[in-house]
Amino acid sequence: GPELQRYTSVRAHPVTEGPVRQFLFHEKGVLSLSSRSVHMVSRRGLTRWHLEHPDMVDLRCMSFTAQTNRIIVAGCQRSMLVVDIDKGQVVDQVPTDVNYTLMKKSRYLCAATDTGAVNAISLTDYRVVKSWKAHGAAVNDMDARNDYLVTCGFSMRHLGMPIVDPLANVYDLKTLTPLPPI
Repeated sequence: GPELQRYTSVRAHPVTEGPVRQFLFHEKGVLSLSSRSVHMVSRRGLTRWHLEHPDMVDLRCMSFTAQTNRIIVAGCQRSMLVVDIDKGQVVDQVPTDVNYTLMKKSRYLCAATDTGAVNAISLTDYRVVKSWKAHGAAVNDMDARNDYLVTCGFSMRHLGMPIVDPLANVYDLKTLTPLPPI
């Protein structure tokens, strides 16, 4: 309401897993991600499923895939996991050599790494199509809409101190080229 009082709350993950790292909203419910599990509740707050998997070690991000009933989850671990939303099961594993911290879906699956790079990943076979070194230290946030990707982040300066980059980097996803920063 106008007083911003809590309407409802749901315990999605055990306290030992730490905070909820990301939400995704689907027509069938709300998906939440913690470091070791994915949880789905209906719009009324009833648990649909809770998924834990031995390869879920340090999850950081998730995104929808080209199929509307599947998501991909990733993090600081050696594989990305494809999860079927209807069944609440891991249906595929995609090996990776990098740690992903953020994901946004557009023409490609845009995924930021923990080293400040951004990978454009194919939505069909999950291979890296193009990679850019977006920021010197880390990508803080990004958004992918239509044919554009915009990132903001940090760079390393003197004495190893990270500072906020004053410019947002822009990439054209149609031609896979960087554009002038804004």
